[in-house]
Formats: sequence, structure tokens, C-alpha cells
Amino acid sequence: MQERKVGRPSPYLAVVRDVMEWSELPLTLAAGASGLDRPLRTAHATELVDPRRFLRGDELIMTVGNELIDDEACERFVANLMSSRAAGIALAVGVDGYPTPPGLAPAAERARLPMFYVPVTVPFLALTEKLQSIAEGRAEHIRLCREEGRMLDHVRRGFASAQVFRERFPTVGGVEYAALCMPAEVSLSLEGVVIEGWIDEITVVIADEMVVRQAPKRAGLVVYGTGSGVGPEGLARTLREGLAALAIASRRGHSAGPRDLSTFSGLLERLTPEQFQPFEDHIVKPLLRHDAKHGRSLWPTLVAFIEADASMTATADRLGIHANSVRHRMVRITDITGRDPHRLEDQFALGIAVRGIARRG
Repeated sequence: MQERKVGRPSPYLAVVRDVMEWSELPLTLAAGASGLDRPLRTAHATELVDPRRFLRGDELIMTVGNELIDDEACERFVANLMSSRAAGIALAVGVDGYPTPPGLAPAAERARLPMFYVPVTVPFLALTEKLQSIAEGRAEHIRLCREEGRMLDHVRRGFASAQVFRERFPTVGGVEYAALCMPAEVSLSLEGVVIEGWIDEITVVIADEMVVRQAPKRAGLVVYGTGSGVGPEGLARTLREGLAALAIASRRGHSAGPRDLSTFSGLLERLTPEQFQPFEDHIVKPLLRHDAKHGRSLWPTLVAFIEADASMTATADRLGIHANSVRHRMVRITDITGRDPHRLEDQFALGIAVRGIARRG
């Protein structure tokens, strides 16, 4: 299976280290190896010793070194680039009439500024075109992931059929696919990727189920959610599960999967605002109105009761009141909401109201 990197791209096109992997551009690292992780955004040609007013940061500075006539000029040139947050230097070598400044590489090494020798066979335009090609590929990737994200969201919500993605899935049977949902700032390399899309601030990947189960752990990813393994027709299900699992993972600080959705917290994460609204209208708001009008504490008592796992004694301890006071308040809660805190079914409804409001902040 072919591996590819998934997730939002960094704000930069590349880092300087990537230049060494451009096989079509045989550049040689001459200095500054410790600075190869500097971000790289664009390239800029100059023969000025002080080009600072023309720079915005993260540029690969291309030069033949025409004005770098001595070690002092080389030192000032490097210092000016460092103060402008330049990414590195690309020095043309072997150009007739332009000898290589002997003091430039030592100055760059001292500043930990990467410097490359560019052979005469490589025009500066080739460097600029390479970065432009990367920029165009990046823009296209962003466009596709946003478009795929919109379609995945439509499938998840039932506005579109999973058939819109049917041709993406290999025709080989017996393979199941699962959703991997990650925070926007996370990226990793995965095999067997079928679809990648961005939904709001979440990266959603549909890939081979075995890869989804194993690769994030191997990569050291901590917070992510996964859905069940399904065939192509089950795309909506695994999407919904993966997104709900990510919400749980984000709250508890480690990964979550389909099994975690068979919990009370898992159910809450899958409630839509419309589904939660009746709990707010008929439990939360009436109690809050009562407390505001009568100066009572029915809502805090209910919250303490739910947090104490429906223990009257523990609730009284939490609130610092007598257990009989808690019982009287429970009677009033029943009168106002029609839900008896001592009945399991009603406890469930009251718990949804309390935890749902807490999750909404």
C-alpha cells in the first residue's frame, strides 16, 4: 500500500532540509547544517549586502556574491539575513567572473544559517519554479481536502449518499475501511488512504481499518477518534462514530473508538442540538427559573446529585447540608420537572440535562 501524509499542511511551503531532497536540482550543502529545519516560503535573488528592506522572512536568498568582496562584507551579509529571518543562502558557483567568496561559508556556519552551492547548470529560475510548483500543489491539496470535507459532511448528515465516493474504494472485496478523525494541527503518514477531507477544524481520513487501528499509535498520536470498520456503504456510520469518538478523546486526553460510544458520555456526544433541546426546555430552564424566583438551589442540588452517582448521602456531603434537605429538594425537582431522581429512567434524563449543559459550557 502506498503511504501518504495526511493532515493540514504547515504554514510554510517547506523547510530548508527539503532542498536537499530535490533530486532535479543538485545543490550541495556548504554550511549551516544545524539550521536545516528553518521554514522556507519563497526565494529571492539579490546582490545587495544589505537586502533587508526587500525581505519579509523565510526566503532562500539567491546570489552570485558579486558584492561580497571580503570577509567583513560576508559577515555583514549573513548578519543582515539573520535579522530578516532569511531561510538560507543559495550561492551560485562556477559563474565566469564571479569567484566564490571564501568568507561566506564560515560566516554562515557560525550563524547556523544553511548555505548551498548552486552549480552553474542550475539557473536561479529553477529554484523559484520549484517553490512555485510546491505552492501550486499545496493549494490544490487544500482545495481538494476542503471539497472532500464538504462531501463527507453531507454523507454524515444524510444529505448525500455514500455512493458519491464509491469509485474511490478498491474493487477488491473483503477489506473494511474506518474513519480516523484528528485535530487540525495533527499530521501523520498513512498507508491505504481512500479519502481525506477537512470538516471544520478536524481532519477526517477514510483508510484501511487495520491501518487506522495501528498507525496512529505507532506514530505516537494521542488524541484521535476512530469509527467502526465498514464496507463502502457504511461510510456515514464510521464517519459519525469517528467524529463522536474524537469529541470524547478531546475531553479525556487520549484516543477513543467505537467501544467508547457505548457509554453515557458517548451517547451525549452524539446528541444533536435539536435532540438535546427538550432536556433543556423541560428540565434545565424550569429549575433555573424556580431558583431565580425563589432563591433556592434546586439546580445545584441536581448537579451534585448526578455527580455523586445518585447518592443522597454523598450529595449532602458535597453541599454541606443534611440528607433530609436533599430529600426535600428532590421532591421539588420531581414536582417541577416531572422526573423522579430515584427512578433509573428519570435519572438518565436528568443526567443528560446536567451533563449536556456542562459540556456546552
